Amino acid sequence: MKARLQSLKRLDLSFGYITGTVNFCEVAPRLTEVKLMGIYRPVTISLPWEQLRVCTLDDTEVAFYVLQHAKNLWRLHLDLSNLSEGPPRPGGLMTLSPNPFTRHLGLNVLIMEWSFMDHWELNFFFFSVTLPALRILKVRFDYPYSTDIDERASIADDRDELDDTLRKFFQQSCAHLETLELIDIPFSQFALIRHLKYSPSLSSLDIRFDSRWYTIDKTLLCELDVNRPWHLLPRLRSLSLRGLVNIVSIGEPLGALIASRRHINPEHHEVALLENLTLECDFLQPESEYPQFQQFVSEGLNITYETGVGT
Repeated sequence: MKARLQSLKRLDLSFGYITGTVNFCEVAPRLTEVKLMGIYRPVTISLPWEQLRVCTLDDTEVAFYVLQHAKNLWRLHLDLSNLSEGPPRPGGLMTLSPNPFTRHLGLNVLIMEWSFMDHWELNFFFFSVTLPALRILKVRFDYPYSTDIDERASIADDRDELDDTLRKFFQQSCAHLETLELIDIPFSQFALIRHLKYSPSLSSLDIRFDSRWYTIDKTLLCELDVNRPWHLLPRLRSLSLRGLVNIVSIGEPLGALIASRRHINPEHHEVALLENLTLECDFLQPESEYPQFQQFVSEGLNITYETGVGT
């Protein structure tokens, strides 16, 4: 099939398994965005890879192929959250890209959603890619929880492996990261702190730990207090803390964090002014119950209180 689609800007394809070659959009000079879902052999599709800027996929192996061929790609959305609902993929990993190790110099935005059934692919993806131009990273995790001792040990090993892989990824790809969103984090605050030290340019941080494993406490908040000798993220302007058990219980370290980033020490010339704070708690009390934060609101800090949904 050949087509001349001079005005086409976005293309959604969901073919399942493709046999043979599909010469689709061989001439589409304005095409910059594609969505390939359930397509496990993109090599059989004739697309103008070099001009693509935005891509949505549901397969890691296809992601390696696209990153290797779409050199001008700016945004990649990789969604494996519903993979278990579809048919099994043919061939297995590495059949399409024998050498998946990829360094993409232009990707600015990476959005990822993962089912726990494919946590090994999550590890392999982060292990295999280097994205030095990355500015925005958003990842939603979905790890299992079990009361069985053996299963918990196995899951803990998987999370430790993910922690090690992410540390390498942050070190190689996140030096210029500006926005980070991590939802249902399956590893500890200590692990997150190790990763964040590689992203000094971060201006927006949005996090929620998987409360079945961890929650936010003073450990992370103290590391974000810029009045401490060693602190993280001096350029932070927006902070969202989600899945809090009780805001009152972290009021003191949180208040110190805010004060350090609102009443900035003149010696800390590299520290940015904190402008936005979002606090999400499963059991939210009226704002009047948090008087320690009212002074900061009167001084211009935008504080948003939200009721969260427990994990």
